[in-house]
Amino acid sequence: MEATNSQMQLGSGGKILTVLLGGHAYGIELLDSKEVIAMMAVEPIPQAPPYLLGMINLRGRLIPVMDLRIKLGITPSPPTPESCIIIVDQKGRLLGALVDALIGVTTLEPGNYVDHPNLGEQVHVDFLKGIGKQQNDLIYILDLDKVFSQSMELETQEAL
Repeated sequence: MEATNSQMQLGSGGKILTVLLGGHAYGIELLDSKEVIAMMAVEPIPQAPPYLLGMINLRGRLIPVMDLRIKLGITPSPPTPESCIIIVDQKGRLLGALVDALIGVTTLEPGNYVDHPNLGEQVHVDFLKGIGKQQNDLIYILDLDKVFSQSMELETQEAL
């Protein structure tokens, strides 16, 4: 895998919000994240898909919250004191993503990013924008448009 300059590098200057999911680091472009909030009560929605935990009332706004572990096929785990909700702007709509923990903001140097990795036909990584390398660790950079739009598409299909 050869490192390339990418839209991610240009759009956010390589800055990503890094979170922990199932013991692995995942990144969200900093420009896509609006805020990080502590875990709070999530009201379930009847007949919602398993990854859609429900809704929160954040300062008068109703925001759907998805469990990223379930959405990405990682074994679910109950929230811990380190769990938090990342509020993201997905095409003008605020959505929440439950993660295991916030690691922080990381800046990836241009040579430490692989755009849209190709891991073979058997490995589906459509939800990844790329992979960042930070020292000896890998950071899977999420393509929120694909993560959330696939979610919304599935919700629509299940509602029909």
